[in-house]
Amino acid sequence: AFSGIAWVTGFTMLGMEVHDDVRGRTFAFVQSLIRITLVAVLAIAPIIAATIGVHRYEFQTIVLKFTYIYFYIFPFNIFRILFILYI
Repeated sequence: AFSGIAWVTGFTMLGMEVHDDVRGRTFAFVQSLIRITLVAVLAIAPIIAATIGVHRYEFQTIVLKFTYIYFYIFPFNIFRILFILYI
């Protein structure tokens, strides 16, 4: 939820700590790490999703079917509701 703030803060702090003569290489290295991480996540996420699978719950005549995405979205929605209530 706060990844944008962390991104800007991290890059600002990195820019303040690195000397001018190596700043370009440092930021290029960080960008490369970010791209490698993104590719790794995109490769691993479907495997994790397939491992979690589909869950089915039956209550009398009601059938609830959950896939992995609902387990991911549910905590975010709780956070969003609490955020809206307290602002």
